[in-house]
Amino acid sequence: MKIHLIAFILILSFQSLTKADDIRDFEIEGMSIGDNALEHFTKDELNNAEKFTYPSKKFSEIFTHSSNYEIYDSVTISLMEGKYKIYGISGVIDYREKSFEDCLKAKNDIIDELKITFKNSKIIDNGTYQTPDYAGDKSKRSQVELLLNQNGGVVSVDCVDWSKEAEKKHGWGDNLSITLYSKEYERFVRSL
Repeated sequence: MKIHLIAFILILSFQSLTKADDIRDFEIEGMSIGDNALEHFTKDELNNAEKFTYPSKKFSEIFTHSSNYEIYDSVTISLMEGKYKIYGISGVIDYREKSFEDCLKAKNDIIDELKITFKNSKIIDNGTYQTPDYAGDKSKRSQVELLLNQNGGVVSVDCVDWSKEAEKKHGWGDNLSITLYSKEYERFVRSL
């Protein structure tokens, strides 16, 4: 029952998107692609947050947590290094206390709603596959992507079941995530 409640809440968060034309019409915890991160965080909050910088140093991912988040347990924003424009954003729900199958059910409910909202988008179901975890690579991910036609961009819905080794080494937890990629950030990530 709790799983369906989470899926229902996530679906309701997309209801205002029935007229959405592009990725910038999405919001995750009030943030959208193209926003200035300083509209949502102070420089100190961004500088002190956990951060991952890609080897090319072009983009960084900033991991944020807030008791003010209404739907997600954490939000990750992707910024061009030295800039504050949001190029990618991901809302994450902790699934450590739930099964991978529960996560898959919620993911499928969300995808069904997104298919209605974005009828002309190309849907890519990547299935369930082994995902890198830098701790033996025994983790698995189930992912569906919607490639948006209007101005490009991608919406990805993922369930990740981290291996015990990855959980111990990195402190990671199983999760359900909805990620928005601008066209530019999508090209960058796919080039890695």
